[in-house]
Amino acid sequence: AAPVLQIDIIGAGPLAELCRRFAAEDHGAVTVRFLDPVPYGAPFFDLLRGYEAVVMANRQPEQPRLVFDAFSQAVPVIASRTPGVETSVAEGQTGWLFPVDDAAGLADLFERAIARPQDLADMGAAGLAAVSRRTHARMHEDREAFLKSRLALPDAGPDTA
Repeated sequence: AAPVLQIDIIGAGPLAELCRRFAAEDHGAVTVRFLDPVPYGAPFFDLLRGYEAVVMANRQPEQPRLVFDAFSQAVPVIASRTPGVETSVAEGQTGWLFPVDDAAGLADLFERAIARPQDLADMGAAGLAAVSRRTHARMHEDREAFLKSRLALPDAGPDTA
């Protein structure tokens, strides 16, 4: 029978060997694979597009670049509710959040994803729409508008010099 859930762990670092051993174990209806990282750029985005969701089970605050990378490929995020992520993921709209270190909460979200795959597709589309408004140019436009609103001087009228 086909696996109910496939999880790919991607990365390198101090926990890589532990993750590799975990992936090699039998997990019943859940398939777990350990993959080496791919270069950032086209290979990375090609890999992202192949997933129904990105899972980020972080334990500490981080800069959520992966959230924006996933959204740029219309892939929703299932992530720990950390300060960096919770400001970037709209709960139930662009992804689902669970408390840090809450394995049962993450398992519940896996079950929800299996039961309601259309929710993932809908959140992926919403993530893509959200990130399309967060371009580099837009960041500068927003900053300019903010500064103009804070530094606006009273109109001195026509130039009298």
